[in-house]
Amino acid sequence: MLWLLSLIDEWRELLKYGEFLVQFPGLTPGEKGGSVSQATEESDDVTWRITAISKRHRAILTVFYFIRVMVCIVLTQFGTHFLLVENNYLNLVLNSLALTFILTIDAMLFELIEKDVKDQVANSKSLEFLTRLPAEGWGGYFLKKECWGLFLVPVVSVCLVLHYNFQRKTPLLTVLRCACTQEGDKCLDSIQYNILWWKDYWAKVLPSAMHQIEALRIAGK
Repeated sequence: MLWLLSLIDEWRELLKYGEFLVQFPGLTPGEKGGSVSQATEESDDVTWRITAISKRHRAILTVFYFIRVMVCIVLTQFGTHFLLVENNYLNLVLNSLALTFILTIDAMLFELIEKDVKDQVANSKSLEFLTRLPAEGWGGYFLKKECWGLFLVPVVSVCLVLHYNFQRKTPLLTVLRCACTQEGDKCLDSIQYNILWWKDYWAKVLPSAMHQIEALRIAGK
């Protein structure tokens, strides 16, 4: 659930990012695409407001968007399977935190940027655009973190674990138990060669076979 919570937060950001690329206004010729609020006596910071982006800027953002989507898909598949095969609870928690750390690498890379650039980003107002996604009613509630965190993540977690146990883990353990220890209701060896069979084998069949082999050896001489 820790891992899925981190993944869902990432997919929510990608959903908003993708809608931003589609819905945010484009820059027309002769337009500045934003405004600058100069420093005042109350505040020494200069504030930027972005109202449009150029085609080249949108194309670059789209490339990075697809890269981010591919990384998230790989992490979703690999990370989920990586945690499902873990049997130790301590390792399970540590591995989930390690995978969550991978999703925060972009924030760590942002810390490498010069301070003045980070200050400009911090002083920029949030980008605003009209969304096509539902914001009210049942549709709007299904897109909220509250719904995803309280209902979607627990249900998906339980379904994934049950599916893996019944479709992958249980059949594999059944085969290994039958092959190694001849145990299990579905193991033909355990049904055919039960304890009575083994007692008869060691008490009668094997000694009789050894006597016959010895008789053949003497006859051969």
